[in-house]
Amino acid sequence: YSIPDGVKFIGQYAFAGSRILKEVEFPETLMVIVRNAFGGCDSLTKIEIPARVLYIGEEAFYNCSSLTDITFKGFAPVLGLDKNIFYGATANVHYPANDLSWSEEIRQDYGGSLTWSTYTPEDIVDSGTCGENMTWSVSRSGLLSINGNGAMMDYTCDFNTLDMAPWFSEYPYITSVVIEDGMTHIGDGAFL
Repeated sequence: YSIPDGVKFIGQYAFAGSRILKEVEFPETLMVIVRNAFGGCDSLTKIEIPARVLYIGEEAFYNCSSLTDITFKGFAPVLGLDKNIFYGATANVHYPANDLSWSEEIRQDYGGSLTWSTYTPEDIVDSGTCGENMTWSVSRSGLLSINGNGAMMDYTCDFNTLDMAPWFSEYPYITSVVIEDGMTHIGDGAFL
């Protein structure tokens, strides 16, 4: 199943208990997967968590007993209070090498019987547009680069609608910002 591009939030119990769901393709726009969103999907075998996911709720993939392959494309997301994201799964989990957010302590919080390994990702962790002629990218070293000519979009920083700057999920890891010549307006809420 392919979740449409533009979806930022997957709600509680959204797919829970589905017996026919074998693979899920998440959009790059996804930022939040809440509690038990895929709990009990016992046919689910493989998932790839996009780089922009900043939060995964407790037991989001609870008792997904057929889940064998999990890949994280970006930094370690914040976990829900009870954690145990993959309780009941026996899986190989892949995360970006040389990424300090994936500490051993963090990896232990995911629950399940998981075998962790690294892979060498591209230098660019995430990228996109932030205005009509504006682009942005975040590198693995924590550099946020904003390029183009014109005005950056405005953002409300509303957690209910998830209308935030597109690099919001990378905030904990951004160590420096470079804004290239050509920008005429820095958007409201761009760096909140």
